[in-house]
Amino acid sequence: MIPDHAPFTPEQRRAIASLVAALAPEQRFWLGGFLSAGAAGAAVAPARPAKGPKLTILYGTESGNAEKLADLTSKEAAKRGLKATITNMADVEPSFLEKVENLLVIVSTWGEGDAPESAEKFHKAFLANDLKLSDKLRYSVCALGDTAYEKFCQVGKEVDARLEALGATRVVDRQDCDVAYKEPHAKWMQAALDVFAAGVSAEPEPVGFDFSLNGFVGASTSTEYDRDQPFAAELTEKGLLNDNRGSIKETWHYEISLEGSGITYEPGDALAVVPVNAPDVVDGVLAAAKLDGAAPVEKFGCLREALAEEYDITTLSKNLLEKLNALTGSDKLKTLLGEESKDALKDYIYGRELVDAITDFAPDGLTAGQLLGLLRQLPQRLYSIASSQAAVEDAVHLTIASVRYESHGRKRKGVASTYLADLANVGDQVKVFVQKNKHFRLPESHDTPIIM
Repeated sequence: MIPDHAPFTPEQRRAIASLVAALAPEQRFWLGGFLSAGAAGAAVAPARPAKGPKLTILYGTESGNAEKLADLTSKEAAKRGLKATITNMADVEPSFLEKVENLLVIVSTWGEGDAPESAEKFHKAFLANDLKLSDKLRYSVCALGDTAYEKFCQVGKEVDARLEALGATRVVDRQDCDVAYKEPHAKWMQAALDVFAAGVSAEPEPVGFDFSLNGFVGASTSTEYDRDQPFAAELTEKGLLNDNRGSIKETWHYEISLEGSGITYEPGDALAVVPVNAPDVVDGVLAAAKLDGAAPVEKFGCLREALAEEYDITTLSKNLLEKLNALTGSDKLKTLLGEESKDALKDYIYGRELVDAITDFAPDGLTAGQLLGLLRQLPQRLYSIASSQAAVEDAVHLTIASVRYESHGRKRKGVASTYLADLANVGDQVKVFVQKNKHFRLPESHDTPIIM
């Protein structure tokens, strides 16, 4: 066990203890020598400070994605010789920008056009105040959002427009990212850094072991699981918590093994589950589009597999309907999307899904390419963790109510909640990762009173 006085957080001590306990004696001996040599190498070969211009990376985050991308952008900027600093909107006033000349903004939109809770004060003041920005200020904005909401990336759009109105120079067009944000962010980041690092000659970093901690000893030895690389965890137990004698609720208890992953979590974190669409839902979309599920699809065995595992085939949004209208030329849909039909559009979207829209506005069906072109990546679902790792160690527990209802003549169900209830059996693998929540934590001091 790692003693309490060791210079690690409780989370890191648990991770180190878990890793070391699983190693054979010869593996521990090798690892000890490797870390010792690495520490010595790091001590004699410190990273060189960047000599290029300063770059400020300002972020506003709700679930941590914008912060993660800000960190990634900072590291890439440093490789190009820029002096990059990361700033949270929660920690500064808008006047902070009056001294900035090179700026990248990464900000998410929460719900229907709202700023992240930690960035609300900054966002409101920034839009209201007339700042005296440097006439040399150059900037670009990466906006995170969700096309399921009407005001997609609204906060990023507002920040972008306000900076322009205040006289700043946009060097790269704003990038609006849906739930699959990695690729568009990477393209935006490369384009923006190409501008800011123009003429800067970055010196190669000295070779040395990265002795920082990120859940395990040495960041380079751990895997950061996310939507694109989730951990395939075993479902070890599931049980219905409700009495079956007339209860209208359906709440399940799930136990998932994290053994071998190195994943750690704290109270306040969420577990992201990457679901699979139900077979009957896939069948409904295929039937409405008049398509054969066995049709081959690049990167997938067939269309049915692609719809089941990769795409969101339930969520209906204005963005999707606009794409469908471009394909079908439906007069009825065109009218529904008109400026004077906002209320009618909201009424239509509420309680309906993709299958309804295809049935109503594409009665002759769609090609496989047209269908897939309408869809976004199937997003993960976040669930509050119902266990303490101090008690369950390499496991995580969830308590989830299955969502089932009927609307507009069709039976509906929650994608992830019923995936776990109906399709995932004990012994099966479930794709998961932990979504950290740094802004919602128990107090460090055990003497601090809390309300639960």
